[in-house]
Amino acid sequence: MRSFLTLVIVVMAVMVMSSGCSCSSTENNDTKAATILRGSTEDIYSAPLYNEEDSMVAQPVETHFSGSRSKTFNDSNHVQLVAAETLGIKPITDMASAWNTSRPLELIASCEEYYLDKLTHSYPFLVPEAAKLLRDIGMRFNELLWERGQSKYRIKVTSVLRTPETIKRLMNHNPNAVAVSTHQYGTTFDISYSRFIRDQKENPRTFQNLSQLLSEVLLEFQTQGRCYVKYEGKQSCFHITVRQQNKK
Repeated sequence: MRSFLTLVIVVMAVMVMSSGCSCSSTENNDTKAATILRGSTEDIYSAPLYNEEDSMVAQPVETHFSGSRSKTFNDSNHVQLVAAETLGIKPITDMASAWNTSRPLELIASCEEYYLDKLTHSYPFLVPEAAKLLRDIGMRFNELLWERGQSKYRIKVTSVLRTPETIKRLMNHNPNAVAVSTHQYGTTFDISYSRFIRDQKENPRTFQNLSQLLSEVLLEFQTQGRCYVKYEGKQSCFHITVRQQNKK
């Protein structure tokens, strides 16, 4: 019997054949899939130029968020789960569901808008709406940062699509992990608020300051009704689920 990991890899290969990456890349889908599945970092956007924080000379960038993140970003797992079940795939639990997912998935990879961390308990796939949301969040963060500080940093994505197997393993050491996780639906991703990718030596910023800017961006998207956001203190990340947009 094939292991569940093998099952998921098969799913990824199949999905990539019919969908494209949400960020621009010179590689075709098959090559990109093979790169990620073997754990390589050959993508031109994978490696940051400068990953250290030079807080001794860093200057603050203007931010307009001053509230409590735990109170502002407190969308419960229940409301996120309703959104995930509406827009997402049916969780992959066996070979049949792996070969016949209820919705297409998009392969994501490090790009100009964000950096995809090494995934240990998830796989780099999202439904199209979530992939677009992630790209838009990264673009908005880059836009505001450049306008206010002329610095080049990227947000770091730390978790994406999970399976029952990876969730079970994760629950052994992550108190925020739940058995009924929205990550199973391909609608949810985590963004770190404590670490950012620095791509420019000039104009360094503290990660604390960048965290405030990211909070401002997420509040903007949350207010627009594009996503639900949960602040996870122990895991140092924002847990984000895409919402269905009302058609005008």
